Amino acid sequence: MIEAAGGAIIYSAEVSEILLDRPRRSAIGVCMADGRELRARTIISDAGAHNTFGRLLPAAFAISAGVLEELKKHSSLDRARFACTSE
Repeated sequence: MIEAAGGAIIYSAEVSEILLDRPRRSAIGVCMADGRELRARTIISDAGAHNTFGRLLPAAFAISAGVLEELKKHSSLDRARFACTSE
């Protein structure tokens, strides 16, 4: 469905950061671990909430959105029980 709509799926590629349009507070792309920057209108993260908000987004964004506090409340959860991957 994503590819049929003109999007792309990139497998086995590590993202180092989600890029933001700071004034609009919206994602505009990703910076890959190999240095490439990929821009898109819609960014979908399959890294899980802890990785997405705790590692990939700038801390100031996650703090201002109140997400880090919510994640801290649930940090004792067995994350492996809630993780899913596709191979």
